[in-house]
Amino acid sequence: MQASPCSMDAWCSNQPLWKNCLPNTLSQYYDIDYGSHSIIICDSSAHCPSYNSYAYFPENSFNTLIASGSPNINLFVTPDGLKCSPGANKAYIRFINLAYDEPCLDFRFSDGILAIARNIAYQEITNYYPISAGNYSLEAFRCHSNMPLLSVPMISLKPDFSYTFYITGSLNLKPNYTHLLCTDAIAPCSFCRPKPKYPLNSCSSCGKDNFYHDNFYYSDSYYY
Repeated sequence: MQASPCSMDAWCSNQPLWKNCLPNTLSQYYDIDYGSHSIIICDSSAHCPSYNSYAYFPENSFNTLIASGSPNINLFVTPDGLKCSPGANKAYIRFINLAYDEPCLDFRFSDGILAIARNIAYQEITNYYPISAGNYSLEAFRCHSNMPLLSVPMISLKPDFSYTFYITGSLNLKPNYTHLLCTDAIAPCSFCRPKPKYPLNSCSSCGKDNFYHDNFYYSDSYYY
């Protein structure tokens, strides 16, 4: 996820991932070996590293690398995708504040009164919130105020999907603030894992035997 105001190139363990990644752009997922990797990002026009660090990626996981900030670029990793229980008719949404001159944001749904997420600091990543599937309008406010920074007239949330809502930008940019709503690794069957904490004979969603789900352990009639 490229949330800095300049175009960037990215490498993972000296392998190019993406060239000329434009601001407010989200890439597809790339397959890499699990474990620790060196991550390098640089300004596409400068051809020299502007950030060089290491990140650990667990086995059988989906993760997003986020580059944000100006003039100093910060890079951090967030694991993606809640493990959803099928049939609940719920969508799951989280919020990430990448508006680098807004230290605190509230996110509110349709009528502007119900705040689903409060006091979200810059670069903070919320938990996933369960929401009834449907269409919503969404606004981002400065904390403890009625001053909207961003209004999104409609987002559509489907059941058993997990989403991330990014707000990016700055008062010094035109437009000031923008957003991305992305579908994280599609739940639930992407998250079966072979080394469990609790047993599951067969995944009632994807049908695989002897696999397990991390956050929700379920059979056809029991949720834990």
